Amino acid sequence: MRFKNAFKILIAKFSLVWHILVYYIITTIIIASIGAAVLIPFFDTFKSMGLGQDFNNIIVSLLQNRSLEDVSAQFLDLYTRIIDEFLVIPRVGWSLRIFLLGIIGILARLLFGFCELSVLSVLEGHMSANAHYSFTGAYLSNLGKSMKYQFFKMLFTLPYDIFVFFVLYLMTYLFKVPGLALFLPLLIMSVFIVLIAFRLTAMSHWGASIAVDNNGVFKGLKQGLKLVFKKKNFLAVFSAFLVMVILAIAINVFVTFFTLSAGLFLTVPLTILWGNCINMTSYYIATGKRYYIDSDTIYTSPVV
Repeated sequence: MRFKNAFKILIAKFSLVWHILVYYIITTIIIASIGAAVLIPFFDTFKSMGLGQDFNNIIVSLLQNRSLEDVSAQFLDLYTRIIDEFLVIPRVGWSLRIFLLGIIGILARLLFGFCELSVLSVLEGHMSANAHYSFTGAYLSNLGKSMKYQFFKMLFTLPYDIFVFFVLYLMTYLFKVPGLALFLPLLIMSVFIVLIAFRLTAMSHWGASIAVDNNGVFKGLKQGLKLVFKKKNFLAVFSAFLVMVILAIAINVFVTFFTLSAGLFLTVPLTILWGNCINMTSYYIATGKRYYIDSDTIYTSPVV
């Protein structure tokens, strides 16, 4: 019911997609303005290497049902070129640029994340009382708590994301194993999906605990982890996020190819809202609360 009800709430509060889109566009402009001097050399290098076209060719191969052997060969060639460019043959000043890019990446994570509590607060108003809260008002009223929440959340998620990167990076060495390269893209994507679903599951009740029960950042973390790792609850929440991640990747890749990325203006904020809806429905069920799905339907959570 988490997944099903989350999707229904997503439809009921679809207007939030446009608020998230506007917020992300403004934040992207701010980040791009700050990091232009650092980002432009990276983009120029990617353009000169033709990496964008290579990515498109891989996507086309997948959509055309080309053999795994062909796709694996394309992926290996792209991977080798990136490694040669940025690691094996480092350019003068690249170390500093990569460091500055890391700083900009951390700043971007914080700025993009500041809207999470406001989205959760708007959803909480709808689910608890069928009330209509202002996104801007929720953002301003939660800004102080959002800054603290996102900072400490990043202390957990950033090391985990680095761990995921290195796991996937180490897996690329398996391309050298005869016969395994054929299935390796499938294996890498499967591992990526499972690891991301686990990350989303582990963090799912933290923000919801703050938004629903007005807990502090640390109390919300303690309560969120306690609830999410209940035996019955964890498997249900993880399953919901596993399906969501698979569908989100499929939809966004499809839209990227067939709309020349224009459709991402809709699907990216839609994906973000979808994930937050799952967070909220999972938390309400974990705490045994009743909640509105839409204006006419109230769901009574079973005992978990």
